[in-house]
Amino acid sequence: MDEERLALMKTLGFRPLTLVEWYNMTGYTPLRNVSISDALRASERQEKIKAPSSTKHRYITEDVPYGLVPMASLGDVLSVSTPIMDSLIALSSLINQAEYWSEGLTAKKLGIADLSSTDLNAVLYEGTR
Repeated sequence: MDEERLALMKTLGFRPLTLVEWYNMTGYTPLRNVSISDALRASERQEKIKAPSSTKHRYITEDVPYGLVPMASLGDVLSVSTPIMDSLIALSSLINQAEYWSEGLTAKKLGIADLSSTDLNAVLYEGTR
């Protein structure tokens, strides 16, 4: 999924920031040039985080419709393939008996479904269409 997110960033002209780089920047792990699994293991050693007790936890009910759906929807607009994100959205919807695609923030709801990557960057940087 991180590769899909990086592909979106690259298509938009941003410097791709891997999950490991983000972990390092935010202080989750002091490791450099490690795999995602090594970074996650290091963060687990630093801080014990309990797993949610339900699939209706905000990690799914918020992160899927307001994190994954916008990214996957943007992938559709920019012709960036997001099969892992799409699968996670579908599985989360099925498990929670929700319609995260229709509930979430799609490019259409955000008013950016008809924009090219250049036009989208103008909106992001300048606030204009």
